[in-house]
Amino acid sequence: MLAADGRKMSKSLGNVVNPTDIIATHGADTLRLYILFMAPYDETTPWSEERLGGASRFVYKVWNWYELMLSQTPATPIAGDPASQNIDIFETEVDRFTHKTIKKIHDNLSEMRFNTVISSLMEYVNFLSEAKNRGYLLQSDATALRARTMRTLVLLLAPVTPHLAEELWHELGEAGSVHVAGWPKYDPALLKDDLINVIVQVGGKVRANLTLPADVSEADMKAAAEADPKVAKFLKDATVVKTVVVPRKVVNFVVK
Repeated sequence: MLAADGRKMSKSLGNVVNPTDIIATHGADTLRLYILFMAPYDETTPWSEERLGGASRFVYKVWNWYELMLSQTPATPIAGDPASQNIDIFETEVDRFTHKTIKKIHDNLSEMRFNTVISSLMEYVNFLSEAKNRGYLLQSDATALRARTMRTLVLLLAPVTPHLAEELWHELGEAGSVHVAGWPKYDPALLKDDLINVIVQVGGKVRANLTLPADVSEADMKAAAEADPKVAKFLKDATVVKTVVVPRKVVNFVVK
């Protein structure tokens, strides 16, 4: 680790970072998290106070999310398409994201890619913290989903923020230490997507994003794209020269 000025840390240069000072101001978990996240463990990188602050904000974000979940504050109604508010669909979506995260972290820990372990955790926490997802997790019929999601996240946090994880483990009412609890296992069946996102372009410009079944055919992709109102208005007065379909990814209408 280099000093913030890019030089080797040295008392004579006055650019040494004292871990005790960082622990006093930010806590041991923040320091540990930042060191693991700053770069691959076998690479040289300079110290950054700004990125240290980012690690601190992540720790607080996790804590605040748990406090909200544990408070079980009644959620406000969720705006949007009523069809998208099916709790069963949402439960599958959360479980799928959870199990994908477990696998990524398991694989990266095995290969000592600690920075990508933390990247995966940040993506997971961001997903759980989205307003819509927070609202769903606080619904009365999401009690079991909320409980297993909170428990899994604590276990995944344990290697990188051990003190935070231990505290949250007991907040959840678990016995013993989180550091001797069994590591979460992923379900291979939940690693596969039932739905995919398809981008629709008209004249090279993105006009819509469609959510379609993972096994959708090219013909059905094209039909769904043509039927979408946001796409149809751009096709109405245009001549389609060619339609390019990239399976499971893109429908592009070439127009003139």
